[in-house]
Amino acid sequence: MTAWANIVNQLSIQESTKPKRITLEQYEDWRKDAIFDGLRGIRFGQSFCNSFDITDNILFFTLNHVDADEYIRRLYIA
Repeated sequence: MTAWANIVNQLSIQESTKPKRITLEQYEDWRKDAIFDGLRGIRFGQSFCNSFDITDNILFFTLNHVDADEYIRRLYIA
């Protein structure tokens, strides 16, 4: 398998897995702690992924916290 085919395969596997769901209460508790992560230069989505052990490159690298918040609410909150 070529390197490119391997990358495509890995991304397909990631996209096909169902996202981990969290409660709104867990999310609100995390948001309080995320303020301190932001002060240390950790992006909003990056903090979320790290805190809940989630692999989501789109969220991890999102720079705008408003976009990341909307994304999290749409995909991860049960």
